[in-house]
Order: sequence, then structure tokens, then C-alpha cells
Amino acid sequence: MRRALACLACRGSILGTAGTTLSDFLDRSAGLGYAKGSFILMSLLVGGLAVWH
Repeated sequence: MRRALACLACRGSILGTAGTTLSDFLDRSAGLGYAKGSFILMSLLVGGLAVWH
């Protein structure tokens, strides 16, 4: 049980880091700004959940 919880915590931290990195890239490097970058990330999240469902 502890091993499974540790694995889930690790995945959450990896996904959180990846999301932050992608958000920073879209906002700053790609020059899209906060609103457009947030819209793209939210669209990817909803699309991923729709495919998963």
C-alpha cells in the first residue's frame, strides 16, 4: 500500500512539474500570454480526459 501511494505521489509531482514547464513555455517563450496559454492547456486537459473516458 505504501509503495502504491509513493508511486502516485511521484507521478503527481512529475506531472505538476511538466505542466508548470509547459505553461511557462507557452506564456513566455512562445509569446502567447497567460490567457491564450491557459486556454490551450485547459483544452489539452479536457481533450485528454475525454479520450480517457
